Amino acid sequence: RKDRSLHWISMNAQVVKDLTGKTLYHEGTMQDITEWKMAEQALLESEERYRQMVENSPDAVVIHCEGRIVYINQTGVKVLGVTGPEQIIGSSVIDFVHPDMRISVGKRIMESMQNNRVALTMEEQFILPSGRCIDVEVTGQPLKYEGKPAMQVVIRDITNRKRIESALAQREKQQALIMNSLPVIFYKVNPV
Repeated sequence: RKDRSLHWISMNAQVVKDLTGKTLYHEGTMQDITEWKMAEQALLESEERYRQMVENSPDAVVIHCEGRIVYINQTGVKVLGVTGPEQIIGSSVIDFVHPDMRISVGKRIMESMQNNRVALTMEEQFILPSGRCIDVEVTGQPLKYEGKPAMQVVIRDITNRKRIESALAQREKQQALIMNSLPVIFYKVNPV
């Protein structure tokens, strides 16, 4: 919103004096910096909206720079099973990845950062500080953090979903086994 009733003025003024120190006149410049101040305010508001969105995300959001975690939101703290960000900040990001996946995840991070491209969503396994393994979906976006190349990673815990999918697959397998072992013929009819 452009409110023209308020103007920001930048002034640069100095006093010009004669040899005796008597003030002769004042000189300087004035510049209307309203547009600049309004743009600055809009940027601050945008940054605050983004910060709130990340902090309140239902998914874990982590930023890692030079291989170390430099930011984690509260959902990330919960997903990784720790009591606060201070337990995670400074940790190696690859330490949370299951050993069987570390090489492929490392390559994926490097390619994404080198090509400045989003790392598309991929299923991975994480090892929590407690030693428990969880299934996650991970996507990443290269960005700059304090002027250095970094990655912002969004992590969704899919452990329960994977458990349910596995239970359903097992149930279907058992049903098929039972149906195939019965000495009668079963068939399905779709109603017309």
